[in-house]
Amino acid sequence: MRILVAMMTACVAMLGISQTGTAATQSEGPTPDVLVASHGVQVIAETGHTCTKVYLSTDFVHFHEITPVVPTKHNYAPTCGWFDASFVSPTGGWIVGFNGGGGPAALEHTTSGGLTWTRQRPRPAEGSEGELVGFTSIMDGWNQVTAMGASITILQHTTNGGATWTTVRPSKAGRGCWWLNAVFSSPSIGFESRGITAAWRTEDGGASWSLLQLPRPRSVPASVVAIYDTPVFHGLEGTLPVLYLEPKQVLIGFDITVNGGRSWRPAAVARVRTRVALMPRQPVGVCTAGVPSTSAPLPLLSASTPNYWWILNPGPANTALVMTVALGPNGATPWGHASLGLPSTARALGVTLTAADTRHAYVGVGDGREVIYQTSDGGARWTALPHGVP
Repeated sequence: MRILVAMMTACVAMLGISQTGTAATQSEGPTPDVLVASHGVQVIAETGHTCTKVYLSTDFVHFHEITPVVPTKHNYAPTCGWFDASFVSPTGGWIVGFNGGGGPAALEHTTSGGLTWTRQRPRPAEGSEGELVGFTSIMDGWNQVTAMGASITILQHTTNGGATWTTVRPSKAGRGCWWLNAVFSSPSIGFESRGITAAWRTEDGGASWSLLQLPRPRSVPASVVAIYDTPVFHGLEGTLPVLYLEPKQVLIGFDITVNGGRSWRPAAVARVRTRVALMPRQPVGVCTAGVPSTSAPLPLLSASTPNYWWILNPGPANTALVMTVALGPNGATPWGHASLGLPSTARALGVTLTAADTRHAYVGVGDGREVIYQTSDGGARWTALPHGVP
C-alpha cells in the first residue's frame, strides 16, 4: 500500500507536531505525484490549478492518461483530486479521488488498465475526508476513510475485489494511530508504523491493536532512539526497517518475518553517516506522542521487494547519497551513489522516495511545487520527469 504522505502531513500539522521529510504543500501547478511504482506498472498523478490528471505506464517511459470521469453529485464539487492508488497488475487497480467539497471520497476500480472504471461504494465518512486503499491480492483489500475534522477513521475490508465492504472498525480512537494507514500481510495481520517511535500490530483484522516489540540488533544500545518505518510484504515474507539515531550516524536495522509478521528477527544493519538528533517537544496523545521531531531530515526508505531497499540521505544538489541495499543470507549488501541530477534535497520543503525495482525509482522534491525525478541506473543519474507526463 502506498503511504499517503500529503494526508499524513495535514493530520500532523493539525495536531501541532513538527515533522521533517514529508511532502510539501503545493501552491503552483502542475504538481506530479507518484501513486504506484512497480516493475510492471507506474501510475503518476499531476495536479493543475483545478483537477488532477492520472497517467499510467508499463515501461517507465510511455505514459497514457487514465483519469476516471465521475458524475458530479448534487450539491458537491466534481471529484477530481486523485491522490492514492493500488494496482495488483498492469490492468487491475483501484484509485481514490477527493472532490474538495466536503462530500464522500470516490473509489474507482479498473480491470482494463484504466480504459474503463467502475465506481465502488465503501462506507463514506462525511466531512473533509481522505481515503487510503491497498490490496494484498486481486480479491483481498483494505479501505481507510478518514474525516480529519472529526478525528474519525473507518477501516473496511473486502474479500471480493471491492464489490462489497465490511466495516472492521468504526473509529481508531485509542487503538493504533488514526492518521496512519494500515499495511496488511494477510486478512488478519496488519501494521501501523510510519515514522513514529512505536509500531502497532493487529492480529484480528484491525478490530484491536497492540504495541509491537521488535528485538534490537546486538550492536544497537538500548538507549538509542528507534524510529519505525513501514513494513513491506510479499506473501507472508516481509521486512520492517527501524532507524536508530546514534550521535554520528543513523543505523537502519532490517527486521524480517516469514509468517506475515507474527514474529520478527533482525537480519541486517545498514549505516548512513549523518548527524540526526531527536528534538524535545510536548507529547500529544498516546500515538502522536511517538511522532519524532528531529534536528535534520531522516534518511528516506522505499522498497521494491522485501529484500531490496532504496535509501536516500538528503543533501545539497548532486551530492545526496542514494543507497540500494540487498538483503540476503549473509546480511545486507549496500551500493552507494552520488545523486547526479538531483537538486538540493537537504533544504527542500519536502522529499519523497518511491522505489519500483532494482534500477528504477522516483524522488519527489517539493519547493513550492513538486518535481519528480527518475532514475533507471540504480540511483547514479536522475532526470526530471516533464510536466504533462506523456
